[in-house]
Amino acid sequence: MAKGKAVSSKGPKVSAIKLRNISQTKASNKRKKATGKAKNKSSSTQVGKNASGGDGNLGNLGSDGEDVEEEVVPDDMVDDDHMEYLETMGQNISFVTDTLDEKKEERNEKKRRKDDQDEVADYEELPRKQFRKMETEDRKYLHLLPIKGDRGIIPQMMEKTESDEEDVIEQEEDKEENVEKKSAVKSTTLPETLSEVELLKLKKETLARRKMQIAKLSIRVMDSPQEALSSLKALRVMLNEEDPQVAVTVRKLVMLSLCEVFKDIAPGYHIRTRTDKETQQKMKKDVKQMVEWEEGLVRQYQLYLQHMEDIIKACTSKKKAQGVSVQNKLPMKVLQSLMEVAVKCMCELLVSLMHFNFRTNIMSVIVPLMDSYNSDIADLCCDTVKKVFKQDRQGDSTMEVVKLITGMVKSKAFSVQSKVLETFLALKIKMVFLTYFRILKKNRQSVLLPSVLEGLAKFSHLINVEFFNDLITVLRELVESGNLSYRETLHCMVTAFQILSNQGGVLNIDPLRFYTHLYANMLHLHAGQDTDDTTNALECIDIMLNKRRKQVSMQRAFAFLKRLCTLSLQLLPNSTLGALAASREFLKVFPKTDMLLQIEETQGGGMYLPELQEPEHCNAHTTALWELHHLNRHYHPHVRRYAAHLLRKAPSEGAGSLPPALDRKSPSQLSQEFDPSEMNFNPSIPGPGKGGKNMKPFSRLGSLVQESMRKLEQDVCGDAM
Repeated sequence: MAKGKAVSSKGPKVSAIKLRNISQTKASNKRKKATGKAKNKSSSTQVGKNASGGDGNLGNLGSDGEDVEEEVVPDDMVDDDHMEYLETMGQNISFVTDTLDEKKEERNEKKRRKDDQDEVADYEELPRKQFRKMETEDRKYLHLLPIKGDRGIIPQMMEKTESDEEDVIEQEEDKEENVEKKSAVKSTTLPETLSEVELLKLKKETLARRKMQIAKLSIRVMDSPQEALSSLKALRVMLNEEDPQVAVTVRKLVMLSLCEVFKDIAPGYHIRTRTDKETQQKMKKDVKQMVEWEEGLVRQYQLYLQHMEDIIKACTSKKKAQGVSVQNKLPMKVLQSLMEVAVKCMCELLVSLMHFNFRTNIMSVIVPLMDSYNSDIADLCCDTVKKVFKQDRQGDSTMEVVKLITGMVKSKAFSVQSKVLETFLALKIKMVFLTYFRILKKNRQSVLLPSVLEGLAKFSHLINVEFFNDLITVLRELVESGNLSYRETLHCMVTAFQILSNQGGVLNIDPLRFYTHLYANMLHLHAGQDTDDTTNALECIDIMLNKRRKQVSMQRAFAFLKRLCTLSLQLLPNSTLGALAASREFLKVFPKTDMLLQIEETQGGGMYLPELQEPEHCNAHTTALWELHHLNRHYHPHVRRYAAHLLRKAPSEGAGSLPPALDRKSPSQLSQEFDPSEMNFNPSIPGPGKGGKNMKPFSRLGSLVQESMRKLEQDVCGDAM
């Protein structure tokens, strides 16, 4: 820029502050120049050509060359050193001109520096203006280092690419991570002289700060997800908390917080990865921002899942996961506590974000944990799989889970917990029969057999008719083998009759052996056995007799009704009510069986043979249901009422009818409602009244017991003598 040349209005834009600084600099330079001229003029008038006068002192000359009178200072008032200095300076007059030349050179140097700065400033402003004119929404330019040529400084630029932008973003993110790590290291530095109380206080304060930070980041992300991707990353980075005092707690809180954040901000669709061709296509600004946010969200979600998977692998696999054991070196107990939180989060994400990305990856982690040695984790994973089966409407997720479970069962040679296959009972589609048939064929003594039989009974209406004959044969062999428990035997019979009651009715299959086996094993039930076994037996009787009434003979109906009443004497009150309800169904389905209620009269010839295992030949029609008279004096009020109801031939209204609370419930419902497993009577038994009226039967019973004990002692003493 030329000296003293003003900046034109058409030149590059300059800020007001810079213009003010330039004007102040110019004014200062002018003042310095004026001051320098005045000094030169005064020095030239004071210093003449004949600088040296008489006595070696400077002469005093007037304007006309005449001497000017001046006050003479006495010699005794000036020191010798001062006089010597003045004489020397008077003889050497060049020090004045040297000082002036130095100041002049200094001013010229400042001027050159100022001109260089102005040129740089003009250059700095010029390319930005040019680039702004050239930039569009689709094309952006990257500033490069300039080149100095013959014509001056030449600016350089190149068009920006997506890779350049990603590199810049990654560099910024790395800087943020380094800053966070440095701050974390600083925060973990503790004084060595703190007491336990001070350490506890410091731990609480640190934990409170971390909680506040987690809350702020979570709220910021959930308020504006597309604008707070950096906050989401900062929250995820807190999964690697290194402060030993609060590391475990902070990591758990961050995992749970991220789980809720992703459940809230994840879109309701699967985010597809862009192809190479799609990445090169031009997009609008809004569309590009949305795509970049989706990719960033998927990336953070993937890193979050990988972190939890590493924790789970560190606890379940023999070879520790590199991402956990090597870096953090946490003890196994701490890892197990982190694993429980990680499994819980992954289960929540699988159920809530079944449509979102990495669904298969989450399933591949959860399915092996269904057979975990930790019962809590196994139950949680099994419940999650059941929820997936129930909530999946399209069937894709269900298919993936079933394939994973089938592969796991096969790889472990069917040695898995029964709860794994019990999850199939929540299915609504037919895709598990291959696993069921494989277990029945290769491993009939597996602990999974009850689950397999229960599943076959539930999905029997979906089985192809071609398999019925072979399946019934396998079930009959299992029942007659004697290797099954009572519950497994009941499951076999229920499965067989479920098959026969649906499409199997068209086949010529004789189920007589199943009837015989059930009749022979009914009396194995007792009050000390599980209530579920009684419920399964009552369900089996209902399927085998009531629902197949046309295929059941009267002799078989008499035998099973008599066996039910005999069984009711040795059960708990709730099971007794279920047996009486099943007997009532017999009386309705087979009306001729009411002849067993007549005690004084006998029908037909022969004698009842209860020890005979064949229901068709035990002559049950010649006996009576005398068990109801005993139950009519039962301590449970509902049992007494039900027995009296049956003795009156089960009337639907009038005297002897049941209240609606008992009349409208099935045997299994009555057994569950009045279950005394919680040590509570339903209804409650009233306490003793005033005067001990209610205690008379018990006192009489006590006297009888005492009398019997006295007689027993006398007999024992008499035999000893």
